[in-house]
Amino acid sequence: MKLSSAAQKFLDSMIEKVEDGDTFLDVVGRAVGEVEDVKDLGDMRSAIKQLETKVAEDHTKEIKDLRLRVERAEKRAYNGVNQYRGAFPSEDAARTFGLTMIGRFATNSETRDWAQDVLKTDHKTLHDGLAKNRVFTTTTADAVIPEIWLTTMEDLLDTHGVFERDALSVPMTSDLVHWSKKTGRVSAVPMAEGGSLASSQPTIDGRELTARKWGAYTEVNNEAAEDAIIAIAEFIAADMAEAHALAVDEAGFLGDGSGTYNQITGVLNALGAGAIVNAGDNAWGGYTYEALTAGIGKCTVKTFSGIGQPKWYCSHTFYWTVLAPLQLAAGGNTIADIGRGPVPMFAGFPVQYTQVLPQTAAGTQIPLIFGNLRRGAAFGDRRRLTFKASDHFKFANDQTAMLSTRRYDIDVHGGGDGSNAETLVGFRTAA
Repeated sequence: MKLSSAAQKFLDSMIEKVEDGDTFLDVVGRAVGEVEDVKDLGDMRSAIKQLETKVAEDHTKEIKDLRLRVERAEKRAYNGVNQYRGAFPSEDAARTFGLTMIGRFATNSETRDWAQDVLKTDHKTLHDGLAKNRVFTTTTADAVIPEIWLTTMEDLLDTHGVFERDALSVPMTSDLVHWSKKTGRVSAVPMAEGGSLASSQPTIDGRELTARKWGAYTEVNNEAAEDAIIAIAEFIAADMAEAHALAVDEAGFLGDGSGTYNQITGVLNALGAGAIVNAGDNAWGGYTYEALTAGIGKCTVKTFSGIGQPKWYCSHTFYWTVLAPLQLAAGGNTIADIGRGPVPMFAGFPVQYTQVLPQTAAGTQIPLIFGNLRRGAAFGDRRRLTFKASDHFKFANDQTAMLSTRRYDIDVHGGGDGSNAETLVGFRTAA
């Protein structure tokens, strides 16, 4: 049956509310209450029926997708001879993590009780500690990850991310932290015996870190809780770590100061004109060893001393398309050298892959960065990873919806200015 324009508008409005997270009954109840035109009620019934069908189809697809993701997580957790090789220190640690997450956040009370009972029976000390800290009963729906798993989660963040690992870590004891960066020093000049000396002052650039909240959302099928608790633990930990690490890398390298990146300006947009080298064309051809080493020469001396290590940052694709061929084309290679392949180093400095940088050639882009990120960027860490239970998950009542949040900020301060580079340079392709 073809819907009237009013009924179609009604249906579109309901679908939009459903996709925003409203429940089916709430959407229908409000919508029917707003119906004023009696002659369209028949069409409205058809519209509701179509919406009901759409919800069922979407729910089935979501359940199937989740099961596939959990199955992949389980494959990552075990090798070919069924030995545990997952993200946690041991299979037992993974199991207790999974039981804790299900016991705290499962929407189904029977599933929660089952997980808590298993913890109490098999891991009483851990269960009693969690219970003492009100992890299972807190009304705020917050649960900071217990210390026994913090190292695992932080290791996963390091494994999946680049920027946070290489930038200067600045602990934030409040939501706003001010810090100073020296940009000029006091001058020492010749002084005559008994003569006077004009004073000189160091120049200071005031910097600021503001704690910004980031969240990652995932769902777990409650039906799988008893059968695949190890896989669920791997799934939750890896999903959350990958999501947060990717968000840090995207903000740290690509951030343009907009809401998309939580008002963070990343390296590519923090580079001044003096820190950008024109090298290569819009097909990633034309790069030369001389142009790349000229970019190294633009960096200030402090880039190569003190904390941190200068690196090249680019995508895996860029390295094998541009930097590796330059190495292989250099004189002196033997058949054995070519057989072993290029080392992920260039001009004496390591190459660090980050897939947030361009993987496809284009004009007027910066696919390659060189510099010392620890001397040129600060990562302000306000709060470690925290898990929450979501208020609802559309219509998938047999799933556990989990939200993890972090609070941090990034300040890239080594991008130089319009005339000079500092500790970071970028290599831009021609238009």
